[in-house]
Amino acid sequence: MAYSMHLFTRGEGLLKTTTDLFHQAEVLSEEGLQLCSSLHTFSTQLMDEEKVVVLSEMEKLMGLCQQLQMGVRTPVQGKTATFQKVDSSIQNTRAIITVVIYLLPVCNKIVRKYKSERSNLGSPQSWRERQSSTPVKDDVLNGKNSNGFGVKSLEQHMANLTFLESK
Repeated sequence: MAYSMHLFTRGEGLLKTTTDLFHQAEVLSEEGLQLCSSLHTFSTQLMDEEKVVVLSEMEKLMGLCQQLQMGVRTPVQGKTATFQKVDSSIQNTRAIITVVIYLLPVCNKIVRKYKSERSNLGSPQSWRERQSSTPVKDDVLNGKNSNGFGVKSLEQHMANLTFLESK
């Protein structure tokens, strides 16, 4: 999505009009908000410092996505106003991608750490046992909870975003 928006600024790609660009920006913001939901669910399974980092970045991402969404929904008239709206959309998109690029390796590291500790049978305490009072069910970890987000869902988001960034 972000790459399509980048191509638009060069006069290339599938997006031909500013309306196309604004629609793409709105879709990106919706996907970002969905990622925030996954990150929130993921953060409930984390310990202190990791949780703070993920929640802090999630809040940044949520604010940026909402800002992008509001910006593209605001009607404008005239060339200058349209140009400013396009520029603002591109800048917000860049900020969103920056946060996501920071979050991807952080979350990947946490997931790998969890998988490593979970598979280590000799460890005195597994990752899930360190949770304070709420046990984590496998349904939550596999994305089968009420909103459908969990570690598997987060892994899929990370894979999709990594794929998009590689283009």
